[in-house]
Amino acid sequence: MRRAWFVCEGCGEEHPAVELYRCPACSGELNLRYDSAALRRRGAFAAHWKENGSLWRRFASLLLQEDEAQIMSLEEGSTPLVCSDKLAARFGVNALHFKLESCNPIGSFKDRQVSVGMSKARELGHTRFGTASSGNVAASPCPPTPRVPAPAPTCGSRAASPRPSASRSRSTAPSDS
Repeated sequence: MRRAWFVCEGCGEEHPAVELYRCPACSGELNLRYDSAALRRRGAFAAHWKENGSLWRRFASLLLQEDEAQIMSLEEGSTPLVCSDKLAARFGVNALHFKLESCNPIGSFKDRQVSVGMSKARELGHTRFGTASSGNVAASPCPPTPRVPAPAPTCGSRAASPRPSASRSRSTAPSDS
């Protein structure tokens, strides 16, 4: 029985959940599908999702990581959920909660997805990582630790990179004349 598979958005063709980036039949985008009935029968997700701990503990039944030794993690996840009674009252709802994603190891809401992506890439034999980002995703793969052995090169877009203004780029050294 298959645990997860890809379904092409364009042609609807199904493919195994292996290293694919586009549909081999039509180059369409691929969506990951799970056998949700099998997940419910096994009960693994229900048993762990409310626990404290990293995403690797809480969501292991949904992550397609086969080799735990390849996991690159700084214990992402388990960020606090904070109740805002004042805003709940203002909006007329019983409860309103906010997730404090800045409590992730690098302070980014992208820490989880970078950990999952880099871990799966390592499992597939990849050893170099990079990202093109103008913000949060660029910071997530950078810290070298025993579980995250090397920083990834980061390339920011020109639009996101501050350019020195004409007045700042000129020399401010005093003139001899």
